[in-house]
Amino acid sequence: MDHVDWLEDSQAQELARNLALHVRPGGIVIWRSASLSPPYCKHIAAAGFDVRCLQRATDGYMDRVNMYSRSPAGGGPLTVDITLRNPGGSKSPAVNLQVWVDQPAFQECGATGDLTIAVAPIPAGGKRTITVRKLKAPPGAGTRTLRAFVDSDCKLGLNPFLSQSATPYTATAVPVSRLRLAGVDWAKNGRYEGVFWFNAVLPSKTFGIRIDVENEGSVAAKLGSIKFFEVPTFSSNFTFTCGAAADFTTLKFRSAVVKPDGKFKTFVVKGLRAPATPGWRTLAGALDADCGATKSLTDDTTFYQDYLVLAEPLPEWRVTTIVTTKPDNTLIFKVTIQNVGLGPGAPGVVSVAPDTTALQSAQVSCNTSSTAGFVSAPAVTTPLQVGKSVTVTISGVPAPAKSSPPIEREGTVLVDSKCQTVEINEAVNGRGLNGPDLRPSLVYAKYKI
Repeated sequence: MDHVDWLEDSQAQELARNLALHVRPGGIVIWRSASLSPPYCKHIAAAGFDVRCLQRATDGYMDRVNMYSRSPAGGGPLTVDITLRNPGGSKSPAVNLQVWVDQPAFQECGATGDLTIAVAPIPAGGKRTITVRKLKAPPGAGTRTLRAFVDSDCKLGLNPFLSQSATPYTATAVPVSRLRLAGVDWAKNGRYEGVFWFNAVLPSKTFGIRIDVENEGSVAAKLGSIKFFEVPTFSSNFTFTCGAAADFTTLKFRSAVVKPDGKFKTFVVKGLRAPATPGWRTLAGALDADCGATKSLTDDTTFYQDYLVLAEPLPEWRVTTIVTTKPDNTLIFKVTIQNVGLGPGAPGVVSVAPDTTALQSAQVSCNTSSTAGFVSAPAVTTPLQVGKSVTVTISGVPAPAKSSPPIEREGTVLVDSKCQTVEINEAVNGRGLNGPDLRPSLVYAKYKI
């Protein structure tokens, strides 16, 4: 259950646009919805994720379980964080939470664990994280299963899949260190030294990588060296070997130590230089590449990051919108567009529609702004330099009928709605196509009427 991603209906639109940013590879998507089968489930399943669409629980469920450490010595201490949520509209009753240090079998109502915790009521829409420090791993080495069971007396009638969590871990004969890559991303929120964005970089320019390292073991570990290898295209056949010479770069962290019991440390690697030839590349990396602490290279200590070397600098838009209601039952959209890309470009035609909450990015095309309900401003043809902004005002947009009390609406904003300018994300999303995947930049603007 610690590899489950919980998603609400309210996240649907953003998820549909950027699925990989929300769900970890190999993760299970549990979609909580007021209806049993949200309309987005089919779309998510088509993207290759395991989707389980469940009706929203009314009084509480198990959200997430984190263990520290994941590789304790037999008989050694365990710390567990258990997060519970109440998505219902009223306060949940007090319930019991059972915890077992080694229980692989699914448990029935009334079961008693190694530790019983009384959980006080959780407010409507709230969550609570309970930290348990009184546990010890079973004696000896081997694979174990930590189980947590909320509402073990079954007062709430929860779906059993939502009320129990089984988390495997490995107990060791003696205390050991165990490093793993907890996260790898492009440095500075996707941009480093002003040249990197959306998995794209300019030829011969430098970029950075941010690496989050966790020590799942029970003793401190030295980081050792991180080695980077350049792979022309992504290939799972690339073999990492302890002590192999890096063809890209090697960084040695002689004094860097990661503390045990699930502690994290972040390292930023700067100045990695992109190839001079445009095209897709894969940066492969290995943590503790000489196998000083880890003794071997596994999926936990190696990574691949795909990126595109652009043929030319391209723009990218960051869009913010303010919607104002007028007494004559019209709307004013003030759309501010900032160029956060790598090169200049014109935002083109900006189009808006007052209430199109069902519109998803997969449905948006270069002709969408010509359909009923959209109002467009004259094209912005002057190129925006990197870092500069322009505000486009669209007045007289027909508003939906007023409600009493006012309710929240969501307008649609399309930037470059006629697809006249190629942006970085379009070049990246065009992988596998004969050219960029042209479509307007879609954002939503909330207002009440």
